[in-house]
This record gives sequence, C-alpha cells and structure tokens, in this order.
Amino acid sequence: MADVYRLMGRYDDALVYLEQARSHLAKTDAKEEMAINQHYLGLVYTAQGRYKEALAAFLAALPAFQEIKQQIGVGMAQSGLGGVYSRQGRFGDAWGALQAALDTYEKLGAQHDIAEVKAPLGRLAAALGRTEEAEKLLAVTASFAGHSHSGGIEIEALLGRAELLQLQGKPAEAESVLQEAAEHAAHSGHRELGLESRVGLARLKLAQGQAAEAAASAGQARTDAAKLRLRPIEAEALAVLAAAQVARGRADEARRTALDAISLGEKQEARPLLVQARAALARALERLGRGAEAAEAWSRAAGDLDWIRGGLKPEHVAAFMARRDVQAFLADALPRLDKAGRSSEAASLRPFLAGGTKRAGA
Repeated sequence: MADVYRLMGRYDDALVYLEQARSHLAKTDAKEEMAINQHYLGLVYTAQGRYKEALAAFLAALPAFQEIKQQIGVGMAQSGLGGVYSRQGRFGDAWGALQAALDTYEKLGAQHDIAEVKAPLGRLAAALGRTEEAEKLLAVTASFAGHSHSGGIEIEALLGRAELLQLQGKPAEAESVLQEAAEHAAHSGHRELGLESRVGLARLKLAQGQAAEAAASAGQARTDAAKLRLRPIEAEALAVLAAAQVARGRADEARRTALDAISLGEKQEARPLLVQARAALARALERLGRGAEAAEAWSRAAGDLDWIRGGLKPEHVAAFMARRDVQAFLADALPRLDKAGRSSEAASLRPFLAGGTKRAGA
C-alpha cells in the first residue's frame, strides 16, 4: 500500500503508513519486513529531499537484507543509496552503489531488476558525460517497453536519453523525448517523473532562448512539486525559473527565486543544484550592480563544482569536466573571479577550461 501511495504522489500518506508499520514491526522478529519497510521509507525520504534520513534508512536496510540473504533486497538498498548519492552530486559513490546493485542482480539473473537499475545508471553515465556508456545502459530498457510495472523504468530511461541528446547538441530530439516521457508519466500516474520531465522541458526551452516559455513551465512545475512536497524537483524548478527571470531582465525576482532554490539545495546538500542556483544568483546580482556579492556567489558555485569533481572516480573526471554545461560555467565563472581578484579560489578548476579563459569581463 505504501508504494501505491508513493507512485500516486501521496507521499505524506505513504510516510504515515510506513511509520505506523515500523512501530508495529519493531515489536516483532520480522527482519525481512522491517528491512523492506526501511527501504520504502528511504524512497519516500528521497523524493521529499530528506536525504540524510533516506541514507540512514537504506543503510539500515542493506545489512538487514544481507543478514537474511535476501539478495533482491540487497540490490534494492544499493540502488536506493545510488539514487541519493547521485542527487547530492556524490557521483563516485553513486556509481559504486549502482554498479554494486547491477552486479547483485546479474548474479541472480533478475532481468527486470537489471533493467530497473540500468536506467538510473544510464542517467548517471550521461550526467558524467560518458555518452557511449550511457547509450548502452539505456538501450536495455527498450525490451521492457509496454511490460507491466515497467512504466517507471521506461520513463527514467527516456529522461536519460533526453539528457544524452542535449549533451550531443540535439535539442529538437531531446525535446521530443522529454515530451514522450511527460506523456508516459501522465498516463501511468508517475507524478514525480512527470514533474522531472516538465522541468527538463523548461530547462531546454531556456537553452533555446525561449525565456518566457521556460519561466511559465518552470513556475508551474515548481507550484505542483511544492504541493506534493517534492522538494528536490521544486528546487530544480526554482533554479530554472531564476535563470529564466535573469534572461527576461527581471533581476530582483531572479535574485529572490535563486535564494529560495539555494535554501532548499543547502538543506538537501544537493551540489549540482547549488551550482545552477548560485550561478543564477550571481548573474542576477551583476544585473543589480552588486558586484562583490556576485563574485561571492560565483566563488561558492565554483566551490560546489570543485567538490563534485573531487568526488569523481579518476576515470570519470575528464568526461565530466568536458561537458558543455560545465565548460560554459567555467568560461563564465573564472574570468569573473579573476576580475574580482579571487582567482585563487577556483585555481583547481582552471586546468579544465578548454582553450583557457575566454570571457574575461563578460
């Protein structure tokens, strides 16, 4: 029942049900049921952006599943950990956890579970800029299209595919895939994934110079996510909205919106979100003539990016730092920090800017 509530977007109801069940199970020796309860608590906490509690729940479930030799449960907990780590920008930890889940399922020959973990692993590969690897991982979900209980896998794979197409500089194809993901989510009732699709569409419209459309889409997605208490998606929508407001010349609105996104991002310790939101704040502050504050925002955004870089596996660093959006950020942030006399604060990032600093004083 808790998972039904979760998939319907009734996260508070799911949480009440799970917490009541946990109180009951604590009085029994039902180890497997308790571990399952912890796992589903972790999923709800993740959706709500309560990442510390989510990690605690998954880390409680994992050894419990291992103790009773419930290997499907082991894979579930490993995958849950990977999902949280990925949202926080702990990409090295996320890769390790999701690969561990994949190894667990492959040993069992559990094809549906293999497909289920390859979808987020493919999205993570795309986030890391590892395009060929992402293609291979996401392709496996095609055989599950239309199967019962495969809707979430298919939608997540579509989101990963859209991210991949954007990396490859194919915005029209990415938009088509995001529209497909949003339609699948609407038909199947996956409200969280549906909102992710809509935020992705807003971000794409902004990248194509359609700031007004992006602002409208992001604003509505923010409202809907807030109603469901999906704080991570609300924060993502706010970051896109702030950037759109800057593009529309509404600097003070953008400043306030970016600060709201940052507030949520700091509570979640979500570094990728913080890079985006702090960059939007910096641009808004520049428009308002508040140069010193803008430099501070650029510095903190660069610090968040460097934190992400420091947590990558060595073999993932080059591809991640070569991503189009990462390069665009470096080309904007580094010359501004130079101009403000704060070059040393991003010195560790400078070697990764292709062609050196190009936008001094931009």
